Amino acid sequence: MSEDWADRTYVLEAVKQRGNALKYADEAFKKDREIVLEAVKKNGLIIQYADSSLKRDREIVLEAVKQRGYAIQYADSLLKKDREIVLECVKQDGLALEYVDLSLQKDREIVLAAVKQNGLALRYADSSLKKDREIALESVKQRGYAIQYADSLLKKDREIVLEAVKQDGLALQYAYFQNDREIVLEAVKQNGSAVEYADSSLKKDREFILESVKQHGLTLKYADSLLKKDREVVSEAVKQDILALKYVDSSFKRDREFILEAVKQHSLALEYADSSLQRDIVFTYSLFKLNKENARKFSPSITKTIEESINLQRKLSSNIIEQYSKIFMDEKDLYYAIELTSLFNPTPKVLGYGGEGVAFKVFHKSSKSLRALKLKYDPEESEESTKETINLLNRTDIEGKIKCFDCEIIQNHLYSVMELGEESLSNYISRNNESEIYRNGFIKKEKLIEILEIFIKVLNSVQSIHDHNILHRDLDPQNIVKVQDLYKIIDFETSRVIKTGNSITIARGKFAYMSPEVSHDNYSDDLLKSGDDEKLAHNVGQITISCDIFSLGCILLKLLTNCPLQLCSTFVNDSDVSKYNDKYPYFSGHGKYFYTVVTTTEGEMKLHYAIEKLINETINPDLGVNNILIRSIISMIQRDSSKRLDCYSHKLTIENILKFLKGEIKDITLNIEKQVGELKKISPLRSYSQLAEENNKITDEKTKLSDENSNLLERIKMLEEEIRKLTQTI
Repeated sequence: MSEDWADRTYVLEAVKQRGNALKYADEAFKKDREIVLEAVKKNGLIIQYADSSLKRDREIVLEAVKQRGYAIQYADSLLKKDREIVLECVKQDGLALEYVDLSLQKDREIVLAAVKQNGLALRYADSSLKKDREIALESVKQRGYAIQYADSLLKKDREIVLEAVKQDGLALQYAYFQNDREIVLEAVKQNGSAVEYADSSLKKDREFILESVKQHGLTLKYADSLLKKDREVVSEAVKQDILALKYVDSSFKRDREFILEAVKQHSLALEYADSSLQRDIVFTYSLFKLNKENARKFSPSITKTIEESINLQRKLSSNIIEQYSKIFMDEKDLYYAIELTSLFNPTPKVLGYGGEGVAFKVFHKSSKSLRALKLKYDPEESEESTKETINLLNRTDIEGKIKCFDCEIIQNHLYSVMELGEESLSNYISRNNESEIYRNGFIKKEKLIEILEIFIKVLNSVQSIHDHNILHRDLDPQNIVKVQDLYKIIDFETSRVIKTGNSITIARGKFAYMSPEVSHDNYSDDLLKSGDDEKLAHNVGQITISCDIFSLGCILLKLLTNCPLQLCSTFVNDSDVSKYNDKYPYFSGHGKYFYTVVTTTEGEMKLHYAIEKLINETINPDLGVNNILIRSIISMIQRDSSKRLDCYSHKLTIENILKFLKGEIKDITLNIEKQVGELKKISPLRSYSQLAEENNKITDEKTKLSDENSNLLERIKMLEEEIRKLTQTI
């Protein structure tokens, strides 16, 4: 090999293939002009191994810097003053400006060429050129971080700073506009970590922080403490980076639902969970269903209890009947029912958790049937209120209410044993979603018929409750369960029953299905406890069965579309609706709930417009039922409770839609209007732009009439003056 590197022909061919070969050549060949020239054409930096005499060779140095600008550092000092060579080197690598002669670091053309290639080359420019606005602007456009080398006056130049942060958000740390909302938002869009350098006032700005954590979850660290309590902000941060859990408010570290969602993303979330969750039976059971190994590590003792219960259930023969007894052990948390072995053996299967309690599937000894056991988390506060709730639950004369077999108080906790539903309406919607019926264009006609038939059964059940002067006020798909061929209403035990002439059930509604009048704080716990029937009657006067009708409209919309029951905030707040087309996502998980939207005429109009668009995207208009179906939905989901109609009216409408879909009737509109005259009062649907245009026309007409009226008054005055003059003449 050593003989080869001493062979000129071999070395020449080697450097033509790979310039680095010069490094291994005999010293004699490092003085060979032809060999060195060929080598630098392949790798300019190889000039460092050339003989010093060739480092003064202008042609060789020029070829070297054309290939690698940085090669200028190995050139002879005289050539570092050569303007042509230097210009070529900075065009290839702007940072090569560091090695050129100081005189050329003052050359405006050379410096401009250098910063266009690499903005950070501004660092090596003469101080006089760091004050040059054009050079500074070109630098930051190429590399935003270059602003740190600009003159202090140019760091106050808004245009330069804006260009810098657009290119590199972290350039914000060197700017003088850390409280400028536009500039800081641009910085955050480019790099979420820029929030660290924002003014403290902006760290309290929700929009700014939300944008930041979407880019870099860990920037939650710099957010104001109040925003670390904001669920949407914190969720976005954790979604982007699980390690952001380190900076969330401590309340989230105790939040079962939040931590479980985070665990689904990464088991590392458990390291940030509050220690109280290790003693939380409900949380551990949910975690166990997600990942048994994680549950074992997180809460060994509770997980062991769960596994022993499951193993026991597997070992028992099928003919062993679970014992049913009212003897509870003396422990505070037995109503969670994981350790209720004195009541049920083996441990009951959890059906679901709610805000008020937990439900289990159990086997009842005497009837030898499966039933649902529900236990409330919180102790009862009012003996009178609890008795009324128990009386309501035990009623057997309401067809649409879930049948209750037993309802009592044990250790001041309410429990109830009811017939077991096959699935909730929420489960049905989830199954449809898994089958992707909402994602593959229009839903099929057969599925539409199935959904409407189910909704009629729901209407029947709610109607039976209303017929007994009972208002549920917490209707949603989770509170409606299938029992054989019926859909029955559950969760009456979470309600308060009061009497003000007629009996009315007041429950805590869920925001997505809540009517506007229910959401108003027209009554309080103090008012309910006061016993003042006159005040109560006044306050609940606006709360009628129409509250449930509003919820039913939301449920029907959910059944048909599975859309988030929140209207996009941007659409609601935007006065210019011309930019919103049919494909716009009007419904958003972060939007405004319907009960808040319909409180204004414009909001209600926009919601109805969005519902129309959504239904027409979900159901094929060619089926011929969309218009009347939309009318029915918007008649339910409207502000004026007196115009929502009742279950019977909507049942007639849906029944006629079904008849039309099945080919049993030909004129759906005529048939419905004969039966439900009130539907005639629902105005035809128009686009928001049409309504806005009509409003403008009415305003113009009013203005014109006002002008005409003024002219007439002026004319009357003139006539009166003429009459007065004529009278005087006579």
